[in-house]
Amino acid sequence: YVISKHISSIISLSWGQPESSAGSSAIESENSLFRQAAQEGITVLAASGDLGAYDGTKTLGVNFPASDPYVLGVGGTSLDYNQGKYVETAWGGNQSGTSYGSGGGYSDYFGAPYWQSSSGVNTTARGVPDVAADANKETGVLLIADGKTFVAGGTSLATPIWAGIVSRIDQKLGYSVGYLNPILYQVYRSPLYRTAFNEVTSGGNGYYHAGPGWNPVTGIGTPIVGGLISAVSEVASEYGTMAYFGSSYSFYSINGTLSVPSISQNNLSLNGTVFYYLSMFYSNSSYLRFGIAINSSGFYSRFSEVDGSYSFSVNSYLGALKSGKLYSLYLAYNGSYVSTMINGTSVGVYPIMQYFAGSSAPSVGAEVMNPVDNLTNIPDATLTGVTILNLTNHVMPLGAYELHYSGVVQDPDYSTINVVQNRSDFTFSSGVSNGNSYLNGSNINGTRICIIYSAVYSSHPTLTFNLTRTETVISWKINGSVQPSNVIQFANPGTYIVSAAYDGGNVSREIVIPRILKSNLYVNNNYPFYKPEVFYIVDHSVQGSGSIGSNLSVYGFSGQNTLSVSAAGYFGSNLTFRGGVHVATNLTPTNASVTIFVFTANATVNLNGSLLSGAMGSYYKSVEPGVYYVNVSAHGFYSKNSTLDFSPGQKYNLQYLLAPTGHLFSLQGIVSDAIHNFPIGGVQVSAGGKIYGYSNNSGFYEIFAAPGSYNFTFSSAEYNSSIILEHMTANMTENVGLFPVSVNVSEVYRAEMSFFFPIGYLALYIAWNLPSQAGVQSFRIDYSTNSNMSGYNYVVVSGTSSYTILFPVTPASTYYVQVLSILSSNQVVAGKIVTLNATSLPDILINLALYVGVITYLVVAVRVLHRAFRKKRTV
Repeated sequence: YVISKHISSIISLSWGQPESSAGSSAIESENSLFRQAAQEGITVLAASGDLGAYDGTKTLGVNFPASDPYVLGVGGTSLDYNQGKYVETAWGGNQSGTSYGSGGGYSDYFGAPYWQSSSGVNTTARGVPDVAADANKETGVLLIADGKTFVAGGTSLATPIWAGIVSRIDQKLGYSVGYLNPILYQVYRSPLYRTAFNEVTSGGNGYYHAGPGWNPVTGIGTPIVGGLISAVSEVASEYGTMAYFGSSYSFYSINGTLSVPSISQNNLSLNGTVFYYLSMFYSNSSYLRFGIAINSSGFYSRFSEVDGSYSFSVNSYLGALKSGKLYSLYLAYNGSYVSTMINGTSVGVYPIMQYFAGSSAPSVGAEVMNPVDNLTNIPDATLTGVTILNLTNHVMPLGAYELHYSGVVQDPDYSTINVVQNRSDFTFSSGVSNGNSYLNGSNINGTRICIIYSAVYSSHPTLTFNLTRTETVISWKINGSVQPSNVIQFANPGTYIVSAAYDGGNVSREIVIPRILKSNLYVNNNYPFYKPEVFYIVDHSVQGSGSIGSNLSVYGFSGQNTLSVSAAGYFGSNLTFRGGVHVATNLTPTNASVTIFVFTANATVNLNGSLLSGAMGSYYKSVEPGVYYVNVSAHGFYSKNSTLDFSPGQKYNLQYLLAPTGHLFSLQGIVSDAIHNFPIGGVQVSAGGKIYGYSNNSGFYEIFAAPGSYNFTFSSAEYNSSIILEHMTANMTENVGLFPVSVNVSEVYRAEMSFFFPIGYLALYIAWNLPSQAGVQSFRIDYSTNSNMSGYNYVVVSGTSSYTILFPVTPASTYYVQVLSILSSNQVVAGKIVTLNATSLPDILINLALYVGVITYLVVAVRVLHRAFRKKRTV
C-alpha cells in the first residue's frame, strides 16, 4: 500500500526472518514489490537481524528482506568510547554455542547483484549486510518513554538510524534518491570512500569476521554522515566519455551515423538517460552537444549548450524503444548559427555567439544523465563514418583523445564508459574507468599546430588569436595583411583567412565573422522604490546586466535572436528580437510576503484597510508590490501606524510591541526548549482564562498586567505547559523552559506527599517523596482551608528538602495541601491536592499525650523552680 500510493520516499523495516523460513513464493512476491519501490524512487531499508551468522537456525543463512537486492541491508556494530575517542567493532559472537549479533553472510536465494560484482565484493551470491550502525544493546541509544529511561539496541535500531541519514541525503539532492544500494557501492569503489565511511575491521558475528572493505558482518562500514551526503551528491551526477579531435579546431561540421544494436529495458529503467552525441568541445564546462538520448520511455533528439553555470537544452521525442535503430546525425557551425539534422531532416537552428566557439574542437561521446550509479551497463552503440568538414575539405578523424569526465570532485575522470576507435567508427560500451589517453596508443596528428581564438561580440567583434602549441609567432595576417598583434577587431562581416608565421612554419584557417547589430533593451520599472539589477542572455550565449528602467545595449545577429530577461522579484521573460531593432519589455512582479507579529494578544492588524487574519500573534498576507499603510491596535493599548514600501518578491517580517494606556507592569523573557535550549515561538501566555500575549520566533515575549499575583501559564503545541507564579509589583523578567510532550515531566518531577502530622493543632508537619529525576530547584507548598485552593498561603523550601512545617494553622480545621516542584527551567510540576483532616483517634490521642506531656513538664519545672527559690531564701 505504501509503495503503490507512494506515501513515503523511505521505508524502514525493523523486522525479518531467515530466508529458509520465508519460503520462495513469499520472497518472490515481496521482491517484485521492492523492485517496484526502486523504480518509483523509494528507498527501502531492512535490519539484517540480531542472531548472527546462523540467524537463529542450525545452518549459515541471512535475513530476508535484508537480503533482497532492492533493499539496503543494515547490520550492527558496538560503539565504545575509549581513551578519548570512539571505537567501533562488529557486534556479535558466540554465546552457549549460538551465534548472536549482526546478521550477515550470503544469500541462498539471490545471486550477486551487479553493483556488488562490479565492486569486487563477490561474484556468486548476494552479500549481506550492505552497511552498519550502532546496534549493541550495551552501547545503544538512550530513550525516554513514560518518564523512564532505558537503552535500546539491535539492528532494528541501526536501520532507522540509516533511514534518517537517507532523509538527509534526499534533502541535499532535492529529490528522493530511491534505489540507494548501487550509489553506495559506487562510493565504496571511488576515492570518496575514505571520507564517507568508517571501515570496521575487528569483531565477528559467530562465523564471519569483519575486515578491510566489505565484509559479511558490517558491509562496507558505518557512515561519516557529512562526507557520505557529499559523496552521494557527487556520484549521482552525469558521467561520460568522449573521443576528442584536438587537431581539427577549424572544423565547420561533424557527422556520423548512430547504431544501437540491442537495448536492455532493465538498465534504462533504473539508471537515467544515456546520451550519444556529436560535440563542439572547449572544456568540461563549455560545450555544445547534439545527438540521441535514450531512456525507458524511448528515443529523443537532444541539443544542449553549457557555459559555466548557464545551460540550455532542447529535447524532442522520436519514438519508442527498439533495438537496431539507426540515426544519421549532423552538427554544423557557420560562425553565427548551429544547425542540427537527423536523417537529413532539420531538427533545429540555434543562434550562437559563444566566446569559445573558435577554440572548440569536434568530438563524439556518450554520457549518462541523472544516473543512479556509475556501475550500470549502458547499451552498446557505435557512431560509424564520423567525418569532420573544414571550410574546404573533409577530414577523417584519425587522431582522437579518450577523455573521461564525471561529477566526482576527487576523481573527475571517473567514468565506466569506454570508447574504441576503428578508423572513423567509434563504439561506446561499459567497462572499467580507464585513464585519459590517445586512442590506438598514439596521437597521429600530435605535431600539428592549429589556430584557435576567443571572441568578444559587439557591432565590431574582437577576436584574440593563439596557437595550440607554445611557439614564437613572427607575424599575424588577415587576408594576407600583417596585423599589429593577435588581438584583432573586425569592422565588417565576412569570411577571412587568418594566418600565423612562427619559427618552423606557417599555419592558417578560415573564419566567418557574422553581421552583428546593436539594439537597445529597455525594461520598464513600475516601482521607483525598488531598482533591482536586470540580467539578460542573448541567443543562449552572451550574458549581461544593467539597471532596470535604463537602456541596456544588447548585440544580436541581423536575423532573429532569442532574449531572456530576469530580475530578482520578477517572473522571467523570454522574447525574440531582430538585431538593430530596439526592444522593450515589462516584467511581471511576484507578490511580496508580509508577516506581522504582535506581542499583545487579541490585536487587530489592518493593511490598507484590509483586516489580516492571524494566529498565535502572527498575521500573514501575500500582497502585490506597492506602498501600504499598516495599523496595529488592541484594547487598552496605544495603536501603532506605519507606511511601508513592499517590493516585488521580497519577504518582510515586522514586529509590533504596543504600549499600554493604563498603569500596567511588564513581564518579559525568553521561552526555550528545556532539553535542547532552542527558542520556541508562538507560545501563549495566559492567566485566569485571559490570554495576554505570545512569544516571537526568537522565543522572546513581553506582556503587560495590572499589579497583583498571577499564575501565568505558558503553553505551546507539542510541549507540556508551565505555570509560573508572579507577583506583579514592578517590571519583571522571567525566562521559561518547556518540556516536549514526549517527555512525561509529571511522572519524572512530581513530588507526592507521604506523611503529615498536626503539631498541637497549631502547626502541620508534612513530608513528601523526592522526585526520581534531578533538576528541581525548589518546592512550593500551597495550603488552604478551601477545596478550590482559593485564599491559599504557601512556603518555599529548597529542592533537596523533603519536609516542612506549616505555621500557624487554625485548630480543628481541614486543610488542602499541594506540593509543587519548581524546576531549574522555572516550569512548575504540580502534585496532587491532599486533604488533611486531623480528627482521627490516633491524631487526637497523640496530641492529647503531647499536651499532657507539655503540661506535666511545665508543672514539674515550676515545682523545681519554686523549691530552688525557697531554698535560696532560707539560706
